[in-house]
Amino acid sequence: MNIKIKTAPDFKAVAARVGAVGIAGNMFLSIFKAVAGLLSGSGSLISDAVHSAADVFSNIVVLIGIRLSAKKPDREHPYGHERFECVAAAVLGIILLVTGLFIGISACEQILSNDFGSENAPKIYAVIAAAVSLVIKEFLFRFTKFYGIKYNSQALLADAYHHRADVLATLGALVGTVGAKAGMPILDSIASIGICILIIRTAVKILFEAARKMIDRSCDDETQENILNLLKTDERVFDAVLRTRLFGNKIYAEATVFVSPDTTVMESFHLSTELSGKVNNVLPQIKEISVWVAPK
Repeated sequence: MNIKIKTAPDFKAVAARVGAVGIAGNMFLSIFKAVAGLLSGSGSLISDAVHSAADVFSNIVVLIGIRLSAKKPDREHPYGHERFECVAAAVLGIILLVTGLFIGISACEQILSNDFGSENAPKIYAVIAAAVSLVIKEFLFRFTKFYGIKYNSQALLADAYHHRADVLATLGALVGTVGAKAGMPILDSIASIGICILIIRTAVKILFEAARKMIDRSCDDETQENILNLLKTDERVFDAVLRTRLFGNKIYAEATVFVSPDTTVMESFHLSTELSGKVNNVLPQIKEISVWVAPK
C-alpha cells in the first residue's frame, strides 16, 4: 500500500485541527444534550451529555499521543517517538472496550430484571437531540477517518472509530426512544446488546492493530517492491536485497545493493547516498534507509 506521509510539523498542525474539531463537537453535544435532557425530563439524555463531555478526554489523549510521537529523536530514543501514537490508539481501544461492556451489561440487567425505566413517553426533545447527535458524530467519524487514512495515523483512526461507536450508541438510544413511544421499551435493551457487540469488535480491532504496530514487523509487500525497484533502476546496481520494519506509522529499511567489484570506496559512498536520497524523496513514509554496497 503506497501511503503518503507528510512531515511531522504538517501532521501535527492537521492533527491539532482535527482534535479541535472533535473537542468542539463533543462540547457542543454535551451542552445540547444536557439542555434537551432537562427540558424533556430525560435522565438518559443527561447521562449521554456526561458521556459526550467525557469524550473530550479521548480527543485530548489523541492530541497528546500525536504530539509526543512527532518529537524529534533524542539520546534516549534515537529512533524517534512514533510509537506513542500506538499507545494513544491502545488507550482509546481500552476506553471503547469498557464502554461496550458497560452498555452490554446494563442492557442484560434491564432485560433480566424487566426494568426498562420510567420514560414511557419521552418528549420530542429527546428525539431531536438523538438525531442531531447522530449527524454530528457521523460527520466527526468521516472527518477524522479521512485524515487518519491520509496520514496513516493509528491514533486518528482509533479516534474516528470512537466517534462511530458513539453513533451506534446514539442510534440505540434513538431506537429505545421510538420503542418507548410505541410501547415497546425492550427495544432499547435489544438494540444495546447489538451495539455492545459492534463496539467490542471495533475495540478489539483497534487494540490488535496498535499491538501489531508496536511489534517489529516488515512493511507491506507493495512498499518493499517499490523500494527494490527504485534501487534497481540505477544502472550500476546488479541486484538488491531488503529488510524493513515498521515503527509506528514510519518505516526503517536496510538494503544491500550489489555492484561491480571494480567500484571504488568513494563511488560506493556516493552511490549509497544517492540511492537513499532517491528512496526518501519518492517514499516519504520511509523515515530512514541504510544502503550498503557490496561487490557482486
